Amino acid sequence: MSDRSVPRRSALEVLARHGVDVSDYPDGAQSSLVKDGYPPLVLVLTIPDPVENRLLQRLQRKFDIPIHHFYNPLMAPRLPDESGSVQ
Repeated sequence: MSDRSVPRRSALEVLARHGVDVSDYPDGAQSSLVKDGYPPLVLVLTIPDPVENRLLQRLQRKFDIPIHHFYNPLMAPRLPDESGSVQ
């Protein structure tokens, strides 16, 4: 993995933390990304593993996500079902 790429799983987690609904198509080749709003934002694309910087920049612009959240997912907002306490 190069310096400017992240694992697919990590990128999808950051998208989810920013309110983007990610659904994989049955064939597994493409994913549907949907963010509620007016108008709703819908994007269908292939998300490889690893996700290279160019695609991360596109996702950053489309969904208004700070690019550093992809490289450091702990900085992304928590999901509603995550507790704030450490056990």
